[in-house]
Amino acid sequence: MTPPVAKLSDLRKRIGRFLTEKACGRNEVHQFLAKLEPIGELAIFGDMIRDIAFTGLEGFNSDIDLVIDVEPPLDENEQFLLIISNYSVERNKFGGFRISLISGSLIFGVHKIPGR
Repeated sequence: MTPPVAKLSDLRKRIGRFLTEKACGRNEVHQFLAKLEPIGELAIFGDMIRDIAFTGLEGFNSDIDLVIDVEPPLDENEQFLLIISNYSVERNKFGGFRISLISGSLIFGVHKIPGR
Protein backbone atom coordinates (compact mmCIF):
# COMPACT_ATOMS: atom_id res chain seq x y z
CA MET A 1 0.00 0.00 0.00
CA THR A 2 1.17 3.51 -0.80
CA PRO A 3 1.95 5.66 2.25
CA PRO A 4 -0.07 8.84 2.86
CA VAL A 5 1.19 12.04 1.27
CA ALA A 6 3.32 14.29 3.44
CA LYS A 7 2.91 17.49 1.40
CA LEU A 8 0.19 19.14 -0.65
CA SER A 9 2.49 19.16 -3.67
CA ASP A 10 2.69 15.35 -3.48
CA LEU A 11 -1.10 15.11 -3.44
CA ARG A 12 -1.31 17.36 -6.50
CA LYS A 13 1.15 15.08 -8.31
CA ARG A 14 -0.83 11.94 -7.41
CA ILE A 15 -4.12 13.41 -8.57
CA GLY A 16 -2.47 14.75 -11.74
CA ARG A 17 -1.10 11.28 -12.53
CA PHE A 18 -4.49 9.70 -11.90
CA LEU A 19 -6.28 12.10 -14.24
CA THR A 20 -3.77 11.96 -17.10
CA GLU A 21 -2.31 8.44 -17.12
CA LYS A 22 -2.81 7.27 -20.70
CA ALA A 23 -2.05 3.63 -19.94
CA CYS A 24 -5.34 3.37 -18.03
CA GLY A 25 -7.46 4.98 -20.74
CA ARG A 26 -7.55 8.27 -18.89
CA ASN A 27 -6.79 10.28 -22.00
CA GLU A 28 -10.59 10.58 -22.30
CA VAL A 29 -10.64 12.11 -18.80
CA HIS A 30 -7.99 14.65 -19.76
CA GLN A 31 -9.96 15.57 -22.91
CA PHE A 32 -13.20 15.93 -20.91
CA LEU A 33 -11.58 18.27 -18.39
CA ALA A 34 -9.88 20.24 -21.18
CA LYS A 35 -13.31 20.85 -22.76
CA LEU A 36 -14.73 22.15 -19.48
CA GLU A 37 -11.81 24.40 -18.49
CA PRO A 38 -12.51 27.24 -20.98
CA ILE A 39 -16.07 27.77 -19.71
CA GLY A 40 -15.34 27.97 -15.99
CA GLU A 41 -13.01 27.21 -13.13
CA LEU A 42 -12.97 23.56 -12.04
CA ALA A 43 -12.35 22.10 -8.61
CA ILE A 44 -12.26 18.50 -7.43
CA PHE A 45 -13.82 17.74 -4.06
CA GLY A 46 -14.99 14.69 -2.15
CA ASP A 47 -13.70 11.17 -1.63
CA MET A 48 -11.12 11.25 -4.41
CA ILE A 49 -8.88 13.71 -2.60
CA ARG A 50 -9.03 11.82 0.70
CA ASP A 51 -8.60 8.36 -0.80
CA ILE A 52 -5.64 9.29 -3.01
CA ALA A 53 -4.02 11.27 -0.19
CA PHE A 54 -4.15 8.39 2.29
CA THR A 55 -3.99 5.24 0.15
CA GLY A 56 -2.56 6.28 -3.22
CA LEU A 57 -3.95 5.78 -6.71
CA GLU A 58 -4.74 2.12 -6.11
CA GLY A 59 -6.91 3.04 -3.11
CA PHE A 60 -9.37 5.10 -5.13
CA ASN A 61 -12.40 3.45 -6.73
CA SER A 62 -15.23 5.95 -6.33
CA ASP A 63 -16.63 8.68 -8.53
CA ILE A 64 -14.87 12.00 -9.08
CA ASP A 65 -16.77 15.00 -7.79
CA LEU A 66 -16.23 18.23 -9.72
CA VAL A 67 -17.64 21.68 -9.27
CA ILE A 68 -17.55 24.16 -12.13
CA ASP A 69 -18.05 27.89 -11.86
CA VAL A 70 -19.69 28.51 -15.23
CA GLU A 71 -19.64 32.21 -15.99
CA PRO A 72 -23.09 33.84 -16.11
CA PRO A 73 -23.54 34.57 -19.83
CA LEU A 74 -26.18 32.27 -21.28
CA ASP A 75 -23.96 30.99 -24.10
CA GLU A 76 -21.46 29.53 -21.60
CA ASN A 77 -24.23 27.67 -19.74
CA GLU A 78 -25.43 26.36 -23.09
CA GLN A 79 -21.86 25.39 -23.97
CA PHE A 80 -21.61 23.43 -20.69
CA LEU A 81 -24.80 21.50 -21.52
CA LEU A 82 -23.58 20.89 -25.07
CA ILE A 83 -20.26 19.49 -23.82
CA ILE A 84 -21.80 17.08 -21.34
CA SER A 85 -24.44 15.94 -23.87
CA ASN A 86 -21.63 14.11 -25.70
CA TYR A 87 -21.36 11.66 -22.81
CA SER A 88 -23.63 9.28 -20.95
CA VAL A 89 -25.35 11.76 -18.62
CA GLU A 90 -27.96 11.45 -15.88
CA ARG A 91 -29.18 14.01 -13.35
CA ASN A 92 -28.07 13.10 -9.84
CA LYS A 93 -29.98 13.53 -6.58
CA PHE A 94 -27.98 16.67 -5.72
CA GLY A 95 -29.01 18.56 -8.88
CA GLY A 96 -25.74 17.92 -10.69
CA PHE A 97 -24.89 15.53 -13.47
CA ARG A 98 -23.57 11.98 -13.34
CA ILE A 99 -21.29 11.54 -16.35
CA SER A 100 -19.74 8.22 -17.41
CA LEU A 101 -16.34 8.08 -19.08
CA ILE A 102 -14.03 5.26 -20.18
CA SER A 103 -16.90 2.96 -21.12
CA GLY A 104 -18.63 3.60 -17.82
CA SER A 105 -15.68 2.59 -15.65
CA LEU A 106 -15.13 6.12 -14.35
CA ILE A 107 -17.97 8.33 -13.14
CA PHE A 108 -17.87 12.09 -12.65
CA GLY A 109 -20.36 13.95 -10.49
CA VAL A 110 -20.37 17.45 -12.02
CA HIS A 111 -22.06 20.31 -10.22
CA LYS A 112 -22.42 23.91 -11.32
CA ILE A 113 -22.03 26.53 -8.60
CA PRO A 114 -25.55 27.55 -7.51
CA GLY A 115 -26.93 30.85 -8.72
CA ARG A 116 -24.86 30.88 -11.88
